[in-house]
Amino acid sequence: MKIGGDAHTDAALKAQFALLAMIGLALLLGLVWSPAILLAVAALLMFLGTTGAFVRWAWSRDRWVALIWPGVTMLRVGVQGCGLAIGLLKHGLISKILKK
Repeated sequence: MKIGGDAHTDAALKAQFALLAMIGLALLLGLVWSPAILLAVAALLMFLGTTGAFVRWAWSRDRWVALIWPGVTMLRVGVQGCGLAIGLLKHGLISKILKK
């Protein structure tokens, strides 16, 4: 699996995948149990924290980039996560993992 071993993927990506999934699941759960919204907010704040280093670095160079970076990162992680899920489903890797 390339997530942890390629030169393009930053170290925070695994945490961002988990946090984005947590945000989505907590929002869905929040439809029937409103306290779950607090979990979604907490996960969102943690997700934003994973983008903080780049935002601080970019702020002095290009504030527009710094301001949109958290949203761009969330979109990127969502697209990569969907692609990963589709690939795992297509190649049957999920069932192979679960059988072990």
